[in-house]
Amino acid sequence: MNQDMVQIGLEIRTCHDQRTGQAYMMLVNTRADSLAEIATPYTATELMYIKSLVRFLDLKPLIQIETIFVNHPRYAISSMAALQLAGPAQLTKRAASDVLAHLQEQKWIDLSRSTGQYTLTLRALQELDTYLRNQLEQHVLECVACFALVTQGEQCATDGCRGALHTSCRQWHSAQPNRRCPACNTPWHSISIGESE
Repeated sequence: MNQDMVQIGLEIRTCHDQRTGQAYMMLVNTRADSLAEIATPYTATELMYIKSLVRFLDLKPLIQIETIFVNHPRYAISSMAALQLAGPAQLTKRAASDVLAHLQEQKWIDLSRSTGQYTLTLRALQELDTYLRNQLEQHVLECVACFALVTQGEQCATDGCRGALHTSCRQWHSAQPNRRCPACNTPWHSISIGESE
């Protein structure tokens, strides 16, 4: 069935929540073409703003590490910073606020009540998987246990290593007789990644 769906740009994916491990099946649009953009409820300006948000959410942790030496990347953007991205996208702050509310309502982003930070949801990570891997390849982390993108969990602390685990995949790694990083084969020492409540 998935083979037939791929021809029309859809795919059924199994995935799990990065924190809890709860399993989900999702119907995902795999096309990133002009036809897919026509099918969206967002205007061209709103799409430009959304792309700015996605790029910020994925690039920010690495910018923090490289420029201000923050050891715990968050893969998150404050609500204030999200609204400031409206200017370059040529949206009013009110329009940007409406887009953010709609993205939350549609389960593309979450807003932490405790920190005021927006993060990408499981839905967004699944729908944008191909885009993120292709457009932001050097900035994404892949779980060494399940091979899905990681924005919540831990990363190997070895300089230059990109080995990472979801919070929910730690148990798999802890059960391994050899607690080494599967990516660089050094003893596993990690730093936290992601927005935590």
